[in-house]
Amino acid sequence: MKSRRKIIYIVIGLVLIAIASLNFSYYKTESSAYTMASWPSQTANAPFGLTKVKPEDLSVIVLHEKDTLYKAINKTKPVVISVKTLETGPLWIPLYKSIDYTAEATIKEYESKLPLQLTVGGHLSLTGNYSARQARDMINKALGESLANETKRHFSEGQ
Repeated sequence: MKSRRKIIYIVIGLVLIAIASLNFSYYKTESSAYTMASWPSQTANAPFGLTKVKPEDLSVIVLHEKDTLYKAINKTKPVVISVKTLETGPLWIPLYKSIDYTAEATIKEYESKLPLQLTVGGHLSLTGNYSARQARDMINKALGESLANETKRHFSEGQ
């Protein structure tokens, strides 16, 4: 009887060790994004001192409603991007969310002098017990980074 218990405990111990060594995660996130931008010619940017700026020197702020999605203040006057619309798929679905999103944004500070229209879209797949708020936060983070990267790419020296 005692030898049977020992064998059962050893088997249970080995099973627990095997389970612990596996990389098992209930939460999984996959995303992809695209950006389409309608930029004016590079000479139109000259009055604002935004030509030939290193990407790390450019200041960018991305706003959506009352939230700041991205903020990087560096050496230049900030380029403020305002997200006008953000459309997402359903965020309420439990356990698995497959979300396509699109957003339209404009440069807020220079809108009358330098009209810029940016369109950002992407796909986010979430597996796990993510709330709708967590999904929205992930979309906002991806959106802010995508708009900031596109702006930095446009105003960088390599342009």
